[in-house]
Amino acid sequence: MSDRNHISHCGLYIHIPLCRSKCVYCDFYSVASMSKKDMLLECMREEIISRSRHWKGKEIATIYIGGGTPSLLDGNDVEALLHTVREYMTVSPTAEITIEANPDDVSFHKTRQWIDAGINRVSIGVQSFCDDTLSLIGRRHTGEKAREAIGVLRDSGIDNISLDIIYGIPTRSDDVLLDDIRYAVSSGVKHISAYALTREEGTIMDKMIKRGTFPPLEEEMMERQYHIVCNELEKEGFVHYEISNFAKNGYRSRHNSAYWKRVPYIGVGPAAHSFYGSSRRWNVSSVASYIKGIKENTVYWEEEELVDRDVHNEIVMTSLRCVEGIDLGEIRDRFGEKYAERIKMLSVRYIEGGLLTEDNDRIKLTRNGVFLSDGIEADFFLTEDDK
Repeated sequence: MSDRNHISHCGLYIHIPLCRSKCVYCDFYSVASMSKKDMLLECMREEIISRSRHWKGKEIATIYIGGGTPSLLDGNDVEALLHTVREYMTVSPTAEITIEANPDDVSFHKTRQWIDAGINRVSIGVQSFCDDTLSLIGRRHTGEKAREAIGVLRDSGIDNISLDIIYGIPTRSDDVLLDDIRYAVSSGVKHISAYALTREEGTIMDKMIKRGTFPPLEEEMMERQYHIVCNELEKEGFVHYEISNFAKNGYRSRHNSAYWKRVPYIGVGPAAHSFYGSSRRWNVSSVASYIKGIKENTVYWEEEELVDRDVHNEIVMTSLRCVEGIDLGEIRDRFGEKYAERIKMLSVRYIEGGLLTEDNDRIKLTRNGVFLSDGIEADFFLTEDDK
């Protein structure tokens, strides 16, 4: 993959696919078992060492430990992973190093271990502070435990805290959502990710809806509550910098922002994805097959080279997600004037409909456009028939 040679810095994603139980809405790869934990972590350290040989001289600017539930790991396990990264890769002294955590895994002792290992940002999966809501969506913590976890993180010395909230949950009133948002703001967190509850094929929730044991999702409620989230957070000084993400000044997620700017990254662990600029790679979504591939030195991943059409479509998709929008100048420089003009032409009807704006040679989603963003993005995509 020759484009690695032109990369000066990159991100590192470490996927811990272990959970105590599956949330009803989750469609990320994970397993509700810790039985293979030690062997899995050993193999992940081996993958880090193996992958590092191709990234000599490339500085790691951000590290994100996600899942699954990485906070299930002992603090010593996290330290061992990050020690291997530092031993075999070059990590920036100012790197943003994030771990995802469930509230009921957070303790003062574990948080201090994270800090000693180099963690300086925690993304905590609160989802709601309402016990009835948490029970409905299959979360194992309580609202009180979520409140307690935020306090523990701050008292331990972690100021850079991101908090997840879910809206559009059927049977939950707007007032309950408002209470969640207002408590989150009052807790002093600097970053909030607000996600619409989404029905994904094959999830527990999808099966429950089909059986009639989970209330159906309501599009009108989703849109109304989305505007509630935006209004409340923007009023409190949070910048809506990406479709689902809000941050105080200086607290945007550097790791995720790099994804949206198409900065290369390495993905380690089962189901982890990597991006090299003009190619992608993804590991097998199976703990057993991943371990077998590492131990037997066989291929445990797939990869693809991206053609210009793929690159164009990825730029459109990731740019529209962000507040900065599509930079038509970048499109001109990379693909030619006719491609920028094509986007401008296709955007006219959306601008007239109040779903897009054009500002300083950039095409951006309006707040109303966000709910139709998938269809708008797809309208700008190049197909095999486009020349």
